[in-house]
Amino acid sequence: MLSVDEQDVLSNDQILLKYLSENADSRLKSIIATIQREQNLIIRSPLKNDYIVQGVAGSGKTTVALHRIAYLLYNEAKNINESEFMILGPNKYFLNYISELLPDLDINNVSQCTFDEIALNGIKGKIKLESKNTTLQNVLSAKANPNIIEYKSSLEFIKLMESFVDMYVKSHLQQDIVYEGIVLCKADILARIYDTTFTTKKNYAERANDFYKLLIKKIKDDSDELCHSVWLRYREQFLSLPKDDPKRQEIINSVGEIQKEIKKGCSSQIKEYFKFLKVDPLILYRLFIENLDQINMDYPVDIKELQNYTLKKITKKQAGVEDLSPLLLITHLMNGVSNYQNFSHLVIDEAQDLSLAQYYVLKQLFSKSKFDIYVYLMIMS
Repeated sequence: MLSVDEQDVLSNDQILLKYLSENADSRLKSIIATIQREQNLIIRSPLKNDYIVQGVAGSGKTTVALHRIAYLLYNEAKNINESEFMILGPNKYFLNYISELLPDLDINNVSQCTFDEIALNGIKGKIKLESKNTTLQNVLSAKANPNIIEYKSSLEFIKLMESFVDMYVKSHLQQDIVYEGIVLCKADILARIYDTTFTTKKNYAERANDFYKLLIKKIKDDSDELCHSVWLRYREQFLSLPKDDPKRQEIINSVGEIQKEIKKGCSSQIKEYFKFLKVDPLILYRLFIENLDQINMDYPVDIKELQNYTLKKITKKQAGVEDLSPLLLITHLMNGVSNYQNFSHLVIDEAQDLSLAQYYVLKQLFSKSKFDIYVYLMIMS
């Protein structure tokens, strides 16, 4: 007898089991040999859905997550490849452990990252992140209020900030786009930037860019009429001057330059109008925090305390872990964070360490991904 396989316990895909066993070291061989029926069902779950897998400490959540990746790559080889997977872990030590195991499953090109790394790479600003240990020490020494940190990590807070960003953009689109007294675009037309049939869920910079292209084309198409309007604007002044007055030539030169810009679509003038979109996320976040007490709503914490606690850090270009989600979302809303659109599968291990605000932002960034969430389940006696 060469081997005995109990079908209710082991994976019933003998080809896959043999493949995994041959590529596993001693650590994984013992794990593979004891995969339970429930674990096997999770590993084989269809790729088309999001999943939340709960389990107590030591129940094999990480093992199931890695074997699920191996199974999907083996069974869905025609539909997915390694580069479309990302593993999100709680820290680099955890990811280093996973990195050692992945090659044993013949997986070599799966991205691995922490949320902090995603946020700092996305923000691309010079900001110093306060370590989680420092935050914990401040809480224990009463230098930081845990309720404030919890609220800043909530879905309510992140959505409030999202609404503030929307108001910020709208407030900058209240004026007509005017060049040398000629109205190139009325403010009510700029509302198209918020038309969902026009924007297709793009960030504000992309929306403005799409609008910008259409507006330039329209200006070029209407250039004859607009150029005539320029001449009419200066005509009375021109005719009021004596024929030998040198200012006449100055007017002709000025009108000519303005008309030249109009025929090119006034691209530089339109870019200047939309430059507010290039705002530093830290500046916009600070503006949001400074105005929280002006928003008429019932906060679950002392809002003045929250403002003082947060602004003290931001002024020094520092941020707590709870500040990364709003900063990253600002960056994404304003100019986009496009590094993660090609991932189709996000595996989050030790998922209980992430806040709702972090999940909300991840869903925005990984908009095309299915989520596998592995979370610690505490058993209360």
